[in-house]
Amino acid sequence: MIRGKKITGILTAGVLCFALALPVQADELSETRERQQELEQQRDAAEEEQAELSSQLDSLVASMTETQEKLDAKQEEIQVAQDELDEARIQESRQYDAMKLRIKYMYENGSTGFIEILLESDGIADFLNKAEYIQELTAYDRNMLEEFQALVKQVEEKEARLKEEEAELVTMQESLSEQQAEVEQLLADKNVELSSLEAEIGENADKLEELIARAEEAARQVNSGGGGGAPSTPGESQVIGNGQLAWPTTSTRVTSYFGWREVPVAGATAYHDAIDIGVASGSPVYAADSGRVITAAYGYNGGRGVYVMIDHGNGMVTRYQHLSTIYVSVGDTVSRGQNIAASGNTGASSGPHLDFAVYVNGSAVNPLNYL
Repeated sequence: MIRGKKITGILTAGVLCFALALPVQADELSETRERQQELEQQRDAAEEEQAELSSQLDSLVASMTETQEKLDAKQEEIQVAQDELDEARIQESRQYDAMKLRIKYMYENGSTGFIEILLESDGIADFLNKAEYIQELTAYDRNMLEEFQALVKQVEEKEARLKEEEAELVTMQESLSEQQAEVEQLLADKNVELSSLEAEIGENADKLEELIARAEEAARQVNSGGGGGAPSTPGESQVIGNGQLAWPTTSTRVTSYFGWREVPVAGATAYHDAIDIGVASGSPVYAADSGRVITAAYGYNGGRGVYVMIDHGNGMVTRYQHLSTIYVSVGDTVSRGQNIAASGNTGASSGPHLDFAVYVNGSAVNPLNYL
């Protein structure tokens, strides 16, 4: 939030500097501003994705908690079923043992044992009662054994069903755990992406601050005499000289020649890749030939100050620096002798003049050979 307010303040300050002074490298500032907006949009989108991933993670954790509760409950049910199965098997075993004892008794004593019991009856009623008792006892043994066997089978089926449900819950929990790991990784990656974006946004904001500082420097130089009363609009076209290139000013007085020289002011170079033409601040600067503007830079720009570069084709480029104002923009097509700027004293300059350079296939050459 604080960073956003800072950036907003920077942009506002930039607008004010433009309104009060000179634009600061309009193309670069425009690209930087657009990049800032693009980065902020990327950050907003990443934050939305981060929030969505966090929501997914919360949902997965909730599902895992619910599934674990179901799994715990299912394991308790399985334990109860196992206890029931153990009890049923114990009862089955007891009933089976009791029946075996009776069968063993009948085998060891033969059928006469039951006959003796019947013959010892006091009467027909007692006889019938004892016969019915023996029959019921045998049927009871058989029925109880079958009942316990059925109970064992029923509990075994119940336990098997519960274990299948448990296996399904375990599989579900494992799947949720895998999904959680994937979402956590995505969230970690998104956090890294956001950190990177925040860092880039900060760097871009610093660049905006630097560009605005250049605007303030340009305004300071203009207010301190760099502008030299330059007209706000370009003047008429004018072609001076009859060389391959026209003179860029009405003055043809060279004050510093191409090549090695004594450094005239701090920030200037010992090897002069141009010629200096003596001219008052605010004087018109003309295109040495027709071509396309490839640089139109305001601000300090190191020692160059405000400057323009024109590509004339066939490997030739001209440069005009220490200007006070520019009348053209990057991409503009200009004609020979067109008023493209006004001279000044910006950058590393010892006084008002025009620094005029010529490049052929990327190498600086002596402009006097072409004028």
